[in-house]
Amino acid sequence: MGCLFSCSKESADSDVLGKNRPLQRDAPVWKSQVPITQGQLMSKRDEYWHTAPAFEGRKEIWDALRAAVNAFEAKDFSLAQAIIDGANITLPSEE
Repeated sequence: MGCLFSCSKESADSDVLGKNRPLQRDAPVWKSQVPITQGQLMSKRDEYWHTAPAFEGRKEIWDALRAAVNAFEAKDFSLAQAIIDGANITLPSEE
C-alpha cells in the first residue's frame, strides 16, 4: 500500500512547492509469500483499517486515507486526490 501514492520524477518537476504530487495511477503489484484467497485478503485489509488508528494518528486521517484508497481502487483518481488534498494529508516523497 505504501507505494500507492508515489509518483514519477516527471510529475515531481511540475509541482508547486507545498502541494502533494499527483497520485500515480499504476496500481502496485502485491505478492504474498503464503498464498491467500481474495476473501482472506479482504479480511486482512479490514483488520488493518480497523486497528491502524489505535496505534498512532487521528481517526479522521485514517478514514480519509481509507476513502482515498477505495476511490483509487475504483479508478476514480480525481476523487482520491481530492480526498488527500482536502484532508491536508501530505505524502512522503522518495527524495
